[in-house]
Amino acid sequence: PKRGRLMVAWDNRLVIARTADSDHNWYMSKKGSPDKWDVYPSPDIINSLIPWSDDLLLMGGDHTIQRMTGNPLAGGQIDLISDQTGISFGSPWAKDPEGVLYFFGSRGGGYAYAPGQQVTRISLDSIDRDLQDVNLGLYEIGMAWSYREDGLYIFQLPHGTGGVTQKGWFFERKTGAWYDMEF
Repeated sequence: PKRGRLMVAWDNRLVIARTADSDHNWYMSKKGSPDKWDVYPSPDIINSLIPWSDDLLLMGGDHTIQRMTGNPLAGGQIDLISDQTGISFGSPWAKDPEGVLYFFGSRGGGYAYAPGQQVTRISLDSIDRDLQDVNLGLYEIGMAWSYREDGLYIFQLPHGTGGVTQKGWFFERKTGAWYDMEF
């Protein structure tokens, strides 16, 4: 930022405010690198919105997952949950009875997440390759939690066909086993 009228060193970075172009904004350098500024970071494409609770909204991007906590107009905040994976387009998610969120990654794969924990790839040791091979340009993913079977259904749905399932998978929570389904 150029022509800042206020500047301090804080938390191992530079903070600048009251620039000639914008007297109401402030800017921070990268921590530990006072010469690194990402003033206009390229935003991630939003693929999915997940209303977790009245106070929590998850935003699944193409390569990130962010969490909005509280009302953004009343002191709410946005936190990065993951910059390692995003969520595929639409509503490719479901929650289990304990509140664990399951979702389909933007590059394939099945994941689980609970607030305060790390995102976990649950398909890695089993059917990960099959889930990565889903062409997300042709198909979207639908998910549903089954209370009866205590597991997660994943449905591969062609875009624009009214939701006719082509293929699916079932994740049994108790054993961690995956099953293929054909329709």
